[in-house]
Amino acid sequence: MVEIKTFDTATDLQKPKRIMKYVLVYCSSGSAIMVIHENEFEIKANQVITIIAGQIHFFKKNKATRGFLPEFTFDSFAKMITTLN
Repeated sequence: MVEIKTFDTATDLQKPKRIMKYVLVYCSSGSAIMVIHENEFEIKANQVITIIAGQIHFFKKNKATRGFLPEFTFDSFAKMITTLN
């Protein structure tokens, strides 16, 4: 199953958290600073960051950022890829 959040609804990412899902962070406008496993990354418009299952992550700064954060398990991702092939 895939759950898609927006930057507006992902309020749980203001504090560090670890989930056992994969996350694609897509920024459609604005910019944000994310911390992933103690490393800071800046994400800007039209960029994607991949977070693998088990990584601790959160938003450090979020400047009027818009975008999407689909979360999915490895099994659901594998099923999607198999279906596309």
